[in-house]
Amino acid sequence: MIVKKVWTLGIASIALMLGSHHLAAWTVEGEDANTLSLLAEERQGAPALSNKIEGTGIFEKKVSSLTYEEQLRTDFQAAVKFMEKGAELQAEEKFLAILKKMPSHLKTRSELAHLYLKHNRDKEAEVVLSEGFKQSENYPDFLKLQAMIHERRQEPDRSLALLIKLPAGMQNDSKTVALFGHLYQQSGQYDLAKLQYKRLLEVEPSNVTWLLGYTIAMDSEGHKEAAIEGYKRLQSTNDLNPEVLQYIGDRLKTLQG
Repeated sequence: MIVKKVWTLGIASIALMLGSHHLAAWTVEGEDANTLSLLAEERQGAPALSNKIEGTGIFEKKVSSLTYEEQLRTDFQAAVKFMEKGAELQAEEKFLAILKKMPSHLKTRSELAHLYLKHNRDKEAEVVLSEGFKQSENYPDFLKLQAMIHERRQEPDRSLALLIKLPAGMQNDSKTVALFGHLYQQSGQYDLAKLQYKRLLEVEPSNVTWLLGYTIAMDSEGHKEAAIEGYKRLQSTNDLNPEVLQYIGDRLKTLQG
């Protein structure tokens, strides 16, 4: 008998393993050409800043007649330093100050949204991203972060609609492939979920999160023997929490009963 919608029988711990942990892989780094172009546009008519000592609380740097672009870049780097040191309140204040000066600074906007999502401040993140989409509707970081918001709200179709807009090269890193698998799982597209997790396991066969996703997909499609084999492999690992192990045990009893 085919087991239908096994995913709906899952528990919160499984959703957490297969879903939102991907956020950490999407931290923004550096400046891109688009951002620098926007900086140049914003700069027109802006005077060079006067000589001063810039103190960030983490380091001090002599600033000599910085241009507008250089000052914004320095402020952005200071905010990132705060993030690296765990001084997230100071980082948030710095990001907000940059956006007040230059709302079109895409990297700052995506970093701030990322920070909000990290602390489950989804509504604030969505406001930040909403303004960002007005400036660049297909900016990859905005697409990823908004997709994560929809994933948290159990809206896999809306999340997938955003992720497929990413450039092909950005859809193939392991974290994004795993998120695709999780979202296909959520939406009941188990055949597609299975393919994503199979791709990942070919690269890293011992990854228990990906094996769990693959096994649930196989189970949901009615592949009984493959599901039993997968669940038994998962039982033999030491990397799963008690709730997930309980779920696996219950599925094995059902499948073998």
